[in-house]
Amino acid sequence: MDAYANGLAWTLLSKGVQRGEVVGIYMEKSVEMFISILGIHKAAAAFVPLDPENPAERIRTILDQAATTSVLVNRSLQVQFDDAMSGCGVSSHVVDVL
Repeated sequence: MDAYANGLAWTLLSKGVQRGEVVGIYMEKSVEMFISILGIHKAAAAFVPLDPENPAERIRTILDQAATTSVLVNRSLQVQFDDAMSGCGVSSHVVDVL
């Protein structure tokens, strides 16, 4: 698990995530979510959880208020997220460790 979190932290840093930046997590509760939280912390960033059950407008509001530009997404939810958030300037990164 630690190795996956370290790899995710390096990926976030290579994609330009800065220290203290807020990264969204759009996924159900799972091992991948825990690894995502750990990886974000290892990258010295913060996270905001996004519930896939919330309406798209609510998620956009949360992303705007948190000034989030990057979101980690499960592969199974990527299409749903990309469709709901198209045109809002947020990039999604798939977390697929299992």
